[in-house]
Amino acid sequence: MGVYLSEPETTKKTHQGNNKSLKFTCSEMQGWRKNMEDAAIHELDIGDGNALFCVFDGHGGPEVSEFVSKEFTKILTSEKAYKDKNFIEALDIAFRKMDEKIESPDGVKALKQLRNKSTAQDNYGDDNVNGGTGCTANVVLMTDKKIYCANAGDSRGVLCRQGKAIELSYDHKPESQ
Repeated sequence: MGVYLSEPETTKKTHQGNNKSLKFTCSEMQGWRKNMEDAAIHELDIGDGNALFCVFDGHGGPEVSEFVSKEFTKILTSEKAYKDKNFIEALDIAFRKMDEKIESPDGVKALKQLRNKSTAQDNYGDDNVNGGTGCTANVVLMTDKKIYCANAGDSRGVLCRQGKAIELSYDHKPESQ
């Protein structure tokens, strides 16, 4: 059985919020894994009127997605490109810096601490931290004028407009260029 349950955990946890211009609902479900490995950001205002919605799908354990969900907003909003409203460049830099932070000695230490807090330690083993663990990322930054979507991996962003689905992202697969 390993990291999988004999039947899926189908209890859903739902988060909702709204302000004068946005309304969101985010629902999560553990599924077949022994532990929830996903994390999310749903912020209607990240300090400057912009909204940030992210899904981080853990691969090989929950610690990377949890770590990224705690750090990503700070990294993004501290970038000069973000402050200059060059949001495409800021998102690109934030993804790269997040990778660097995960691989830094402090990042590895933080990931090990998160691993030790979770019940996943029994399922994956501490040696797997930063060597087989990771997460996908789907990030949507909304300003008053535009929606920006950045992703890594196979998590998808979809916008529903008047009942019609509009793809915001495309899956990254090993064979993708």
